[in-house]
Amino acid sequence: MPGKHALPTKVSHLSSPKEIFQVVGENSTRRTLGQTERSNLESNSYKMKWGRLKFPAQKDTSLDEPSAPVDPVVKGGTKAQRKATKDAHRVAYSVVKASILDLKENQERAKTWFGIGHTGIAINVFERMEEIVKIDKITYVFGGKYCHQDTLAYTYYDTRKIILCNGYEKAEKLSGFDSKMGILTHELSHALTRTDDKVFGVSKCKKLAKRAPGRAVKNADNYEYFAESLYSSLK
Repeated sequence: MPGKHALPTKVSHLSSPKEIFQVVGENSTRRTLGQTERSNLESNSYKMKWGRLKFPAQKDTSLDEPSAPVDPVVKGGTKAQRKATKDAHRVAYSVVKASILDLKENQERAKTWFGIGHTGIAINVFERMEEIVKIDKITYVFGGKYCHQDTLAYTYYDTRKIILCNGYEKAEKLSGFDSKMGILTHELSHALTRTDDKVFGVSKCKKLAKRAPGRAVKNADNYEYFAESLYSSLK
């Protein structure tokens, strides 16, 4: 797929680990297939990616500015499901753009989801997501071999393809936490910027931001919940 990036030989097999998460209570974890592989195979090269990551600078933006991402491709599902996904994708793009400015101006929300001292990394991640979604075609597919009863979605690093599962179909389109818009944001952060799954759930993400902000800025759910809380505040 377009967007594949070469990795050092000794970690080349990590170029497309699987990301799957389950819908369960906040006191439990949502397991991933790729998480165990990455924890067992972490190398210095992999750990240093965050330190070396360079993203192009982006202009300040807001949710009210015109947004024109490349239209996504949605395969499978019903006509209504495909339309809801395209709508959620367009809103996710607008909220990602708005998040860049909000992170610079709203220190309280930034502190809630990313702690203190690492906001710049979070801005870089959102900038990278905005840049790619604006010019690259994202493909969403309903159903996949790793979809189980309560799975929301999954994807692979450095791809433009996201698999949507049963949990995604049941989610609200835009409002609240774990909405369709938020789930797409979560998966896009995996696929486009290599975020990981450190913890899941609102309360655990807030605790992570407070106690380990360096881990929070690498956690996909923190980006999802930041975007969803921002969208709720702008409605």
